[in-house]
Amino acid sequence: MVNARSSEFAQSKYRQGTILGLTVAEIFILLLFLLMLVFLVLSQEQRAREREQARDLARLTEFRDTWEEPLAGIETPEEIVALQRLRENIRGNQGNSTEALLHMVEEARQQQAVAERERQAVAEENRRLREQAADRQDAINEQTRQFEQLREQNLQLQRLAEEQRILREKGQNPPCWYEVVDDGRGGTREKPLYIFDIGVFDQHMLVRRLRAPDGGAFDDSELTYVEEAEMLPLRHVRFGEPLTDAQLVEDLYPLFETADQAGVRSYSCIFFVRVWDQTSLFAKERWQRAHDRVLEGLFGTYPVRDEPWNQP
Repeated sequence: MVNARSSEFAQSKYRQGTILGLTVAEIFILLLFLLMLVFLVLSQEQRAREREQARDLARLTEFRDTWEEPLAGIETPEEIVALQRLRENIRGNQGNSTEALLHMVEEARQQQAVAERERQAVAEENRRLREQAADRQDAINEQTRQFEQLREQNLQLQRLAEEQRILREKGQNPPCWYEVVDDGRGGTREKPLYIFDIGVFDQHMLVRRLRAPDGGAFDDSELTYVEEAEMLPLRHVRFGEPLTDAQLVEDLYPLFETADQAGVRSYSCIFFVRVWDQTSLFAKERWQRAHDRVLEGLFGTYPVRDEPWNQP
């Protein structure tokens, strides 16, 4: 009696774990079999497509080998379009005639020739335009050069006019260093200030440097005379040494040139010096030559007669 109940209980439990009379394991095996059938069908279809693609590739290769030489010169976009059309026609209709293909190739070459002529025409037009632009640029450059020359000439004329105006106001050979004093006639004049004392002897001359005067030519420069003296070319002047006429000119000509070329004032000017005649009674010709020909060629001079020459 107990065994019969146990058997009924086991069958009841077994029926509870089935679906449509099949166990889970049996259903899994059935699904696996179905999946294998699906994969087999898909694999066969894939192999069929690959065989078809291989046949298409073989046909295209055969066509390329046949028409590669006639189509070798096709390079322009128009020819590429024509070639594309040719290939499409070949894919769509393998029975096109050789004459039609050659006609399309000839049409592509004609389009290439037209494109080449158009390219040459554009290149020629560009060359002509570049030549015109170069000619115009040369003309502009020449006009610019002439304008610069005229402008420089105008500036030079303005400088000369200004210098002439100043010289008319200041007189001939205006002093580089000066002080403005009363001229005794209700006006003013520029009294020269001296830069050197020079003694003339029978065989030589001596140059003695003076301290730069106070003040400055503030109507023509913002610098004082002391500041200007530091910039003058005086470093190589042999002060206090006996100098021949040639040696004196060699030492002091740079100063004369600087003043004459408007290197001190904004106009040509000269420095003034005081001069002593220290020659003997029988050497006055020497004094006259040194004063008139040498010193007055470089400076404005003031011969000192009422003051002795003091040896340094």
